[in-house]
Amino acid sequence: MTKKREIQKHTSELFPQILRGIVGVDPNLNRRPIFVPDKRARKKDLIYIYEKEENHNGRMEKIVWKVSANPEYGTPTVLDQDVLFALYKLLNNKGFERINEKEWLGVSCYEIIRVLGRNDSGKNFRDVQACLRRLLSITIEATLSFFHKESARWMGEMGEGFHLIDRIVWRGDPLPNGETAYKNYILFGSLLLDNIRVGYLAPLDLDFYYSLPNPTDRALYPYLAFCFHAFGQSPARFQIKYSTLCRELRLTKHRYFSSGIVRLKDVFLRLEERDFLRKGSTEFVAHPTDKGDGYIYCLPGERILHPDRYNLRYRKRQTWQPLLYESDSKENHEIFSIITLFYKYLGVELPVQSPHPRDLLAAERLIRKMPYLQDLEVFVDYTRERWPGVSTLSGAVDKYLDAFLGDQTIQKRLHACRQWNMFPKSGEDTHN
Repeated sequence: MTKKREIQKHTSELFPQILRGIVGVDPNLNRRPIFVPDKRARKKDLIYIYEKEENHNGRMEKIVWKVSANPEYGTPTVLDQDVLFALYKLLNNKGFERINEKEWLGVSCYEIIRVLGRNDSGKNFRDVQACLRRLLSITIEATLSFFHKESARWMGEMGEGFHLIDRIVWRGDPLPNGETAYKNYILFGSLLLDNIRVGYLAPLDLDFYYSLPNPTDRALYPYLAFCFHAFGQSPARFQIKYSTLCRELRLTKHRYFSSGIVRLKDVFLRLEERDFLRKGSTEFVAHPTDKGDGYIYCLPGERILHPDRYNLRYRKRQTWQPLLYESDSKENHEIFSIITLFYKYLGVELPVQSPHPRDLLAAERLIRKMPYLQDLEVFVDYTRERWPGVSTLSGAVDKYLDAFLGDQTIQKRLHACRQWNMFPKSGEDTHN
């Protein structure tokens, strides 16, 4: 096996989902209307009630899905969905952190911005913080419309309320264990958390999702992905009424079908061009009697994902991970893993398939100097603050490793976090 093939093999073994961009998301979030594609509607429709007849185990049942927004923060839009999916991706990358018997996701706003593919401007930080507050404030009441995998039942025959996020401890505030939070700590809603624990998740290609150019595209993709998974990929076309699609995605319904589909045609065409839908399969057919309605037909394309091909269970990270393997025989493997981790934390893929010799030497130095994998993540943030344009591992190590190891403030905080089993960012991080 050539060196290049070995590197590719190591990459797939170390980070199979991260490098592919495949992340598991609760299917209930994809099938039910929560987020409005049009951000201009933020101060409208603070209460949205969705009702329909749905087949549950061979019986038609009336389901109700009620989304209530806090007037202070407004109606959740697709931008809030972007942030929620980013939290799932970061959970995939980082795992849970157990604090006082509860499982928290520790993230900074900078990490979320990196996932979104935006620059770290003050506006983007404020937008992410506002999105997190809006997600925290949303209340959902579900009547036979939220599937709880652990109990294998549809929740709430009389209606059951829950939140997407139950609690946020902001950076600088006290954690439940009394320590100061070094980043933001997010506690998912209890129903979402239960589904995460048992692996009730549907795959989404977030790299593809974030590459879609407008909110309507990003609203339609997860919904259609769920529909294709739920109803299978039989030769028969998937069909949906225009009026139903508007209710499912919280789109503004036009009076006439011909004017309503003008914008939607472009959305479906873009999904065809990106191979999520089969090219030329989408059709728009007016209702024979109702001028305000019609039917949309389409077929799944090659990009459709299958849940059974992916291990979507999120891991619980409860102990600090040693940077150096015990076996010397894995030394080369470990050196490559450090290089891969550095560029992952930096938010970019490896610039080349074969690491540069200077990066190999830098990784060897890191292994000798740092005791834990979490230290590497902190070191990346430490370097980025002082060198925003950092792009190479060797450059970061040459310029800032000694200063990082000699910074007593950071080292003391890292030591305290290890004692409390936390996973901080840089102690010098100025971002929430």
